[in-house]
Amino acid sequence: MLILVPGLARTQEVTKGWHTYATTGGQPLPTERDAQRVIEASFESYQQFGAFSWEVRDQTILEDKTIWLVRVGDDRWSSRCCFRRFARRAWLGATPTPMRALPSGHHSLAGKRMAVALLGVKETAPGERRVALTPETAKKLAARGAMVWFEAGAGTAAGFTDQAYLDAGALLVDDTRWADIDAVLCVQSPDPARLARLKPGASVVGLLQPARDAGLAALAGDPGLQLFPLQLLPRTTRAQSMDVLSSQAGMAGYKATLIAAQRAPRFFPMLTTAAGTVRPAKVLVVGAGVAGLQAIATARRLGAQVEGFDVRPETREQIQSLGARFLDLGVSAAGEGGYARALTDEERALQQQRLADHLRGVDVVICTAAVPGRTAPVILSQAMVEGMAPGSVIVDLAAESGGNCAVTVPGECIEHAGVVVDGPLNLASLGAAQASEMYARNVLNFVSLFVHDGEVRFDWEDELLAKTRWVAGG
Repeated sequence: MLILVPGLARTQEVTKGWHTYATTGGQPLPTERDAQRVIEASFESYQQFGAFSWEVRDQTILEDKTIWLVRVGDDRWSSRCCFRRFARRAWLGATPTPMRALPSGHHSLAGKRMAVALLGVKETAPGERRVALTPETAKKLAARGAMVWFEAGAGTAAGFTDQAYLDAGALLVDDTRWADIDAVLCVQSPDPARLARLKPGASVVGLLQPARDAGLAALAGDPGLQLFPLQLLPRTTRAQSMDVLSSQAGMAGYKATLIAAQRAPRFFPMLTTAAGTVRPAKVLVVGAGVAGLQAIATARRLGAQVEGFDVRPETREQIQSLGARFLDLGVSAAGEGGYARALTDEERALQQQRLADHLRGVDVVICTAAVPGRTAPVILSQAMVEGMAPGSVIVDLAAESGGNCAVTVPGECIEHAGVVVDGPLNLASLGAAQASEMYARNVLNFVSLFVHDGEVRFDWEDELLAKTRWVAGG
C-alpha cells in the first residue's frame, strides 16, 4: 500500500496541530503500528527537540484514499522540527527507518477523545441554493482543531465543488457518521427526521424556525438538541461579524433592484438620444435597513432618480449619503434595537395619506421594511396601488413575512390595476456564491464562540450564546 503525504513541500515548517495522511487503494492501514511507523518515518529532526507524541483522531475512506487525521504535539515542541514529504514513497511492509521511538502511552487510541465534529449539510428547502459551509470556512474550522464533514453536493448550487471541500481538509460524510456529529451548520433547517439521528446535546446552527416547526421544536430541550436560530442573535457591535440578517439583506436588496429594473417598462437612467431626451425613472425605496440602503445604492448606480423613506428619522443621513433624497412624511417611529416601533392609528393615517399622494408620481417602489420574527407592516394599501400610474412596478422584498404591500402575493408576480406587483422569496439565494461566502463567515464567527482547540465549550455567561439559543416558551 503506497503512503503519500499530499500537498506538502519536501521540507516544510510544521506547527503543532492537525495533519492529513492518505493511503491509496481505499483500504485502512492494516494495524495501528503500521500507522505509527509511517508517522515516525515522516518526521525528521534538524535539531534535538525532545520527544513528540501523536494520536489518530479519525479515519475515513474517500474514493481510492484512506484519510487519517493526526494531531502532533508535546510539551517541549521546537520550531526547528520539519516535515519531510514522503517522496521516496515508502511501502507498508518495507520497514521505514524511525527517526526516534515514540514515548510510551502515545501509541494506543484507547481513551482518546475525538475532535469536535462539524457537519455542513446540503440544503433541501425548495429554491435554496446557499450553503452554510464553504471550502474557505472549512479550512479555518479544521485549523482550529475541528473535524469538518460535508454532505456530497452541499455547495454545488453555490459553485463549490466536492473536490474543493476535500482540498480544504473537509471529509465526506455518510449516514453512519450523523450520530457522532457535534454541530450541524445549515442555512434553513434540515428535515427533523434527519436531525433526530444526532446525539443528545448536539447543536444546530442556522436560520431555524422552531416556533413554526413543531417537529424541530420537539427535538430541542434537555437532553435534546441545542438550537441556535441566528436571527435571534443580539444586535450589538460585537455580534456584527456574525449578523447573518445583515449580510444576506445586502444581497437581497441588490437583487430586488435588478428585478425592479427588469420589470419596469422604462430605462432607469436618463438618456439623450436622436429621438429626444428620456427622463430617468423615479424610484422610491421604502425602508432604510441594510436591504433598503443596498437597493438605494444599486438604483443610483443604474442611473435612476432615487428617494428613500423610513419612519426612523436617524436614517435621513444614511439615505442622503448614498445620493438619494429623503422622503419626509412628518411621521417619526424610532424604536429599540435599531427597528421601528408600531405606529399609532393617527400616525398611520397621516403617513398613508401623504404617501398615497406622493406615489402618483413614482415609477418604481421597492419595499424592504421588515422586523425579524414579526409580520411585516403593511405600508402600501390597495388604494395606494390603484392610485399609481399604469405601468408602475412594486417589488416587495418583505413578501416572506407577509409583505409591505396589501396586494402582494408571496412568491408570485401579479398585475393589479395596471401595476406590476412582485413578491419574490429568498432573494439572497439568487446570489448564492457570495451570499454563501458571507453567511459561512458569519457562521464561522458564531461557532468560534463555543469551539476552542478542537473542543466544544459553552459559556452561557456570553449573551451572544445565551440569547441566541432557542428555549421553548422563552
